[in-house]
Amino acid sequence: MKFECKCGENIMSYEVFYEESGKFKAYYFQCPVCGCCQVAVYYSTGKVKLINGFKK
Repeated sequence: MKFECKCGENIMSYEVFYEESGKFKAYYFQCPVCGCCQVAVYYSTGKVKLINGFKK
């Protein structure tokens, strides 16, 4: 999994933000360069939802 920030930095590290067994997993990414952050929600159906500008 990879998050590409608007500043061009590629972020490969993430934290598991929330997990509901069999339904979805949410991962939290934060850019070390500009501080931009995103939550990526991966559903068991294969759908992905991105939430930008999230601050933990």
